[in-house]
Amino acid sequence: MGIIKAFNSSFKSVKDEQWKDVFMCESLGTEILVARGLKHASERSTNTNSNDGKITHGSLVIVADGQNALVVKSGKIISAFTEPGEYRYEEPDYKGFVHSFAKDLAERISFGGLDVNPDMSRVYFVNMMESYDNRFQTSRPIPVKINKQSIGLDLDTGLMVEGTFSFRITDSVLFYSTISGNVPGFQRRQPVAEHIRTLVLKTLIQGTEILSRIQMEPSELPLYSAPLSEYILKNVNDAWCSEHGLLVTGISISSLSITDMDIITRLGRDATYRM
Repeated sequence: MGIIKAFNSSFKSVKDEQWKDVFMCESLGTEILVARGLKHASERSTNTNSNDGKITHGSLVIVADGQNALVVKSGKIISAFTEPGEYRYEEPDYKGFVHSFAKDLAERISFGGLDVNPDMSRVYFVNMMESYDNRFQTSRPIPVKINKQSIGLDLDTGLMVEGTFSFRITDSVLFYSTISGNVPGFQRRQPVAEHIRTLVLKTLIQGTEILSRIQMEPSELPLYSAPLSEYILKNVNDAWCSEHGLLVTGISISSLSITDMDIITRLGRDATYRM
């Protein structure tokens, strides 16, 4: 009786899924980078029992502004929709209803009627919009050397830095292949932003080593904010982001502060009194 029950269940699920579905993602917001697409049934649709995640031949994929859509089969990307609009999905090896029906039916019977077909096609929507206001700050002072020739100061001190960065996905296929993969629901922004933040801080330390070799006075420090930002931007993109379909689009340093500024101020005041 088990095989008969499985056959009945499989027959019904495959039959229902021959109706065409619509896949769309109205908004991914700011926290979601990739979302697995689900079927959107209209009032006229009778396909109420199909697997919400499986896209079938003839289904409609609607791609909104700021999105890409990827169709994945057997773990591989077989279609990519990179422009806004409506697309009719066609299976590359589709041989008609009868052939596809028999193939799906046989596979589901072998799995007891469950929809665990390893060749299942799914659609993923990728957020191509820019992610703003990702904050970074140093957790401990970065060693730097400050030189103030007017008072004979040559001081090893520490630098604290705060700022923000923005990034976006530039290649949805590469991002899916190297980072998100076959996510069960969503690829959220936070893990990706956290990794970029780590790279930003690492590159920041390398940049301040360059600053330490410059004979600069404390008052000149803000002048190096823009060059330091450009240094971080280039090196983070070259080192990791470009290999994963990402681009850091901006680095903004909001604060550069010296931990021993009180010592420098006192030495400057003493030098003034000696004049």
